[in-house]
Amino acid sequence: MKKFTFIALVMFAFCWQSNAQTIVIGTGISTTTSTGSDPIDGYYNAFRYQVVYTAAELSASLTPFDEITALGWSIAGDYNGGNLLGYTIKMGHTTATNSISHNASATTVVKNAFDYNPTVTAAGVFDMIAFDTNFVWNGVDNVVVEVCSDGQNPFSGPYGQVRTTTQTNGSRFYRVDGSTACATNTVTANGNRPNIQFNYIDGAPPACLPISGLNVDSFTASDVTVSWTPSGSAETDWEIIVQEVAVANPGSGDSGTPINATTDSAPPYTVGSLSPETAYEVFVRSYCGGTDYGPWVGPQNFTTPCGAVVPDYIADMSSNLPDTCWDEATSGEVAAGPSGFGTSNWTNSGTGDDNNYGAAIFSNRINIYGTTAIRDWLISPTFDLSTGGPFQLELNIAVTNYNDGDTDDTMGADDEVQLLISTDGGSTWSNLTTWNTGNEPAFTGTDYVEDLTSYSGNVQFAIWASNGTSSG
Repeated sequence: MKKFTFIALVMFAFCWQSNAQTIVIGTGISTTTSTGSDPIDGYYNAFRYQVVYTAAELSASLTPFDEITALGWSIAGDYNGGNLLGYTIKMGHTTATNSISHNASATTVVKNAFDYNPTVTAAGVFDMIAFDTNFVWNGVDNVVVEVCSDGQNPFSGPYGQVRTTTQTNGSRFYRVDGSTACATNTVTANGNRPNIQFNYIDGAPPACLPISGLNVDSFTASDVTVSWTPSGSAETDWEIIVQEVAVANPGSGDSGTPINATTDSAPPYTVGSLSPETAYEVFVRSYCGGTDYGPWVGPQNFTTPCGAVVPDYIADMSSNLPDTCWDEATSGEVAAGPSGFGTSNWTNSGTGDDNNYGAAIFSNRINIYGTTAIRDWLISPTFDLSTGGPFQLELNIAVTNYNDGDTDDTMGADDEVQLLISTDGGSTWSNLTTWNTGNEPAFTGTDYVEDLTSYSGNVQFAIWASNGTSSG
C-alpha cells in the first residue's frame, strides 16, 4: 500500500465588521480660560451648560436615524479638583441655531449622572464619554447638548479648559457656589463653542415613521385646530394629545385620542373642551397598525384666550390693565382697527388726579397732547349678551388738568375720545358715542350709560383716544 502524506492547508478567515463611525465638529485652536465657562467647569461648585450643533454639520457624516453613542471634548487643561460630581449629559432636537437664549427644547438623558474626571488630550484628540442610552438623530433638526453637574465640586485650580471654535452665542451657562445648577436656566452666552467628537452607528428608520410639519393652525378659548404632514409610512391613522404645559411629555407607552383620515377628515383636526387662559401643548404620532406607533412629535405650544364674559361685570379701572382679559394698542384709526397690541399711553397713574375728592384716585387715563400722533386703544374682554338681558354699559369719565385733578381743563379742537363696540371679534368697530370739545365730561366725573338692548351675542368695547393733528 502506498504511503502518502496528506497535507491540509486550513485557512481560518476571521471577519470582524463594525459600523462604528465618528464625526468631529469644530476645528478651532482657541481654549477656554481656566476660570471661564466650558463643559468641564470646575471654577464653581455646580454648573449647567448648553451648546447647539446644526443639522448641516451633522449631515456631513450622519444620515437620518443614525444613533449617537458617545461624545467627547478636546481637553486642553486639567481640573485639579478631580471628579466633576454628578456629571449628566442630555441631548435633544431643537430649532435653535445657536445659544443666544436658554434652550428649553425637550431633551433626554443619554449619560446618567456619574463622577467624571476629565483627561487632558492633544489637539484633535477627544476624551470620549460613552452613553448609557443612544441618541437617535432625526436627520432634520439641530441638536442641543446639555451637561450639568450639581457637585458640589471642589474649588481647586486649575479648573479645566477645552479647545473651542470662536462663535457668537456659541454656548451658554449658569454656575453657582453653595447650591445646585441643573434645574436652573442658563443665563449667560459665550463667544465660543467647544470642539466635539460624536461616535455613532448606522441606524435603521422605524417601521412607523414620525409625522412632520406639526402646526397649531388656530385656536379659541375652547378649542384648537392642528395640522401635520403624514409620515412616509403611508399611514391613515394618528393619535393626538393636547395637554397643559405643566404635564410631563408623553412617552412611547402613553396613548392619545385616535384620529382617522377618513372618518375625521384629518388632518387638520380640532380638539375641543379646552379651558380659557390656559397654556397648552400639542403632540401627534403616527399609527401604522397593531402595536406599531411612530414617536410623539411636539410640543407645539399655544395659550387659549379669555372666554366670553356673561354679565354682570365690573372692571377695576384702578389697574392698568383692569384684568388679564383686557388689552391695549398704541395705534390704529377706528376704521382700520387697533395695531401695536400690548402697549399704549393708557395708564393707571393717580398722581395729582384726585378728581376733587381730596385723595389720589387711580384710574385708567391718558394725556392727550402734542402733535405726535396719539391713537391709543383700551380694549375690553368679549361679553356674551345672548341671555340674561337687557344690559347696559356704565362708565364714569372726566377731563382734568394733566398736573392737577382738582383743576378743570379743556380738550383741544381736534381731540376726541370715542366709545366703540365690535360685534365680530374686533374685526370692525362702530361708534357708540364721542367726547370732544363740544361735550367734554366734567373734571369731577360724568356718568355715562349706553343702552345695549339692541345687541345680542358676543360684543367687545374699546375706548379710543386721539389728539387729532394739531397741538393742544
